[in-house]
Amino acid sequence: MFRNPLTHFLVLITFLMGCQSPQKAVLEQNSVQTKTTDPKNDFLVTPNGVADTVQFLSLTDESPAKTMIDSSALVNVKTRYAEALRQLYIEQNYTAAKVSFQNTVMALSVWGDSLARAEEDFLDIDMDESAKSDDTKIEVSANDYPNWLAGNIIDHYKNFLEIKNEFSETDFNQNVLSKLTYFGLGIRGQNSTGAIKASITKGHSLDYIPTNVDNERVQKYIAYLTRDSGANIKYLYKKFGRDEKIMRDILKEEGLSSDLLFLALIESGYDANARSRANAMGHWQFIKKTATGYGMNVDWWVDDRRDVYVSTRLAARYLKEMFAEFGDWYLTLAAYNAGNGRIYNAMKKNNTRDYWEMTKLPRETKNYVPIFLAAAQIVKDPGKFGITLTKDPSFQVDTVTIRECLDIEAIAGCVGTTMDSIREINPSLLRWCTPPTVSSYLLKVPFGTRAKFVENAAKIPQEKKRSWIRYQVKYGETLSAIANRYGTDVKAIQQANQLKNAVNLATGQWILIPVAPKSYVAKVETLPKITPTNKNVSSNGNGGNNTVATKNKAFEGKKKLSFKVEAGNTLG
Repeated sequence: MFRNPLTHFLVLITFLMGCQSPQKAVLEQNSVQTKTTDPKNDFLVTPNGVADTVQFLSLTDESPAKTMIDSSALVNVKTRYAEALRQLYIEQNYTAAKVSFQNTVMALSVWGDSLARAEEDFLDIDMDESAKSDDTKIEVSANDYPNWLAGNIIDHYKNFLEIKNEFSETDFNQNVLSKLTYFGLGIRGQNSTGAIKASITKGHSLDYIPTNVDNERVQKYIAYLTRDSGANIKYLYKKFGRDEKIMRDILKEEGLSSDLLFLALIESGYDANARSRANAMGHWQFIKKTATGYGMNVDWWVDDRRDVYVSTRLAARYLKEMFAEFGDWYLTLAAYNAGNGRIYNAMKKNNTRDYWEMTKLPRETKNYVPIFLAAAQIVKDPGKFGITLTKDPSFQVDTVTIRECLDIEAIAGCVGTTMDSIREINPSLLRWCTPPTVSSYLLKVPFGTRAKFVENAAKIPQEKKRSWIRYQVKYGETLSAIANRYGTDVKAIQQANQLKNAVNLATGQWILIPVAPKSYVAKVETLPKITPTNKNVSSNGNGGNNTVATKNKAFEGKKKLSFKVEAGNTLG
């Protein structure tokens, strides 16, 4: 496979010696001389015959990261790595190379532990003492040499396994990446204990997002949101008050930073009915596939993406999962916009886990985090930017879980309000009633009316709870024609009857048709008075005439409902 393995090996070593870390760590570039193999010695030797290990990734004393690196652990990593490369390229001993890569991973794990301990010691500073002097400034080097080295080793090991057709992502995550959580490798996947978590970026935690970023990209969107006396941010912020408490409480329950409220601001302007070009919907702008994948109900009857309770809970859990995966809020927010796959590709293309260093990103995603941070800074301190923000009053509602289909008109009657008011506080309801397709629904009613609703709901007539027509399909009929006749929707009929498509209807087949109550109210007619002379006569067994007319008073004050009987109808 390798036509000239020695040349390949030396070129690789030369390349590694010349590379610098993404943060410009100073690497010592040892001169590389042509090396040969001694037939009596399987180790690499220099031209003068002195055995030598390949020292190709050493730091000079000028490196700011040197004080944080355990030299013996680092030497062990480089020695193991050099051994793996020698066995792979020079000896082409794949079995031995695999063992050496495994040993390199263990050495990386030990080095990572020592680096973690060094960081803890380095950051263990008496901040009260340092704060006494205005001139004191604590800086921690952001040198990324360890991540750069670990990334190269892991990529090389993975490529080796792929060439030998021995790579399994699950096994690799469990046996390799799970041991290297110190390094920023964009770890993902599953192990025996659950999700593998990436190392958390300094300053980031589940309940804290660093929003005090001041760079050109953030300033650009601060200017955009505050121009014209803050017209843009005022428009987006206005509806915040309606559901603020609900969203804030849910984020707190999930252990997340309340700063994520600004995510809903830039996504939808806190509008439950906001819809994007991609048909994302609601406060948190979920597409249907993601919403239903997380258990939301999105159908002809109801759209949980519009429900602030349901969608905020889902958004919180979704964001927690992504933060566990990326370990960095900027990458998490970018992935919320573009999707996890695109961010992993961007990390590869840009060779970094630093969002701000990523130049190869979709344009919208490149602007997404800056506008989030700009909005957060403005809302937290609007006076600093010379503007005043006002918000709508909170929607005061009570909630009650109902387990039957109820007409919105009947619900409004129970609490003494209008149908429009019920629709406004229940934006997820798309039709005239609560969804008959779910076992329960969290209904919102005006604040202080819960007890009144529960009492009056028990008195609602059955026909107001569910409106259906049982219909027998006639020859040549289509669902479209039936839906038009009863003022309903093809999808609703399909869903109610679990029909996979709209064409395979069988003559004589019975289907249930959901209809709005007013669409099938029969015409009311007054029953003509029955007089003694207006007789219904029938023949009895004796040949005589028996009058079967009912007395007029039995029908006084009563009306009849006229219904035209069609083929197949039954009294039931």
